[in-house]
Amino acid sequence: MFGYVSALEIFRFKGLSRSHEMTSHPIPVRAPVQKRSQRTYDRLAGAILAAANDGSLSTLTLPRLAQRAGVSTGAFYGRFASKEAAVRDVLDRQTTAFVSRLSLLGAQHRPGRDVRGWIAAVTREFDDHARAITSLVRVLITTGAALPASAAHSPALRREAAALLTEWGVVQARQSERRAGFVLELVEAMTRDAALSNRRVDHADIEMAALWYLSAP
Repeated sequence: MFGYVSALEIFRFKGLSRSHEMTSHPIPVRAPVQKRSQRTYDRLAGAILAAANDGSLSTLTLPRLAQRAGVSTGAFYGRFASKEAAVRDVLDRQTTAFVSRLSLLGAQHRPGRDVRGWIAAVTREFDDHARAITSLVRVLITTGAALPASAAHSPALRREAAALLTEWGVVQARQSERRAGFVLELVEAMTRDAALSNRRVDHADIEMAALWYLSAP
């Protein structure tokens, strides 16, 4: 009715579901242990994000990426097994930072018991995040590499949203985590689909679908 079913189907079709994460082949990533290694990582991460922002990431070869970061190809391989491994690691860190930002929204909207405001704020955050990581996601999808865990499936985030909705009397406690999780997945699916399709996200449609689901018997 509100368009969210088709968005979720597209989300799965494009390989962004949890099943994709489970079936895609893993990428080994070595953790930095020394200051020099950390500086190398920071330079590579900066080059990857810059290439993602200017649209050149998908066509940038590994030697050119290392050159752009100001490090040798050998230094690159000392940190990552491949270009895809580097992209995956940067994407992991971007998603972790995003979940941390998202967890602050509950505290901001708790005093006013503002369900609509909370849904709108969550949608804006997911939309901004989806557009920021689209180039990174495309590289991994193209190569069949594993995607990082979905932000909407963060246990801490789902529990926090469930507690908020229960406190506001929007849902019953026994249903809260399931319904909160669905709303987060709905918002993530629709915003990521819009970002991949280069369309504007329909905030009103998301709000209507989320409120309908939360108020359903």
